[in-house]
Amino acid sequence: MSCYIVSDNHINYLANAVNHLLKPEHIMYHGEGVDPYQSSAIGQLLLDSNVDSYNARYPREQVNKSDYRYKFRLCRDCLPINPVQLIKAIQCYQYQSCEHSGWETSKAKEITDSLLRSALRHLPGYNDAKWSID
Repeated sequence: MSCYIVSDNHINYLANAVNHLLKPEHIMYHGEGVDPYQSSAIGQLLLDSNVDSYNARYPREQVNKSDYRYKFRLCRDCLPINPVQLIKAIQCYQYQSCEHSGWETSKAKEITDSLLRSALRHLPGYNDAKWSID
């Protein structure tokens, strides 16, 4: 398995999606809500987890987290959020960020899992599909 640090545009796309699709009660981390409007902080948290993953995967090629700084930029070109593109972006991010030992219980995983659940609900036809199959 390989790992790389995703682009600033990738992180920004995810932060924009969090900002537009999630409410604080949708993101729970150890029982505490995460404010999706703290977009720069969320983007930095996602980037930090990705860097942690890279460093865990490549211990001889460590990079310094302080070299990776994120600042939120509103992405008007990516609105409305395409749920299929968002699902792929989340899957890419999670694949690149899962190498460190704290991933499974990380805030980054919880945020992207919440975002994935939201993206699934936004797929065309989702609301028209049957909840229960008889």
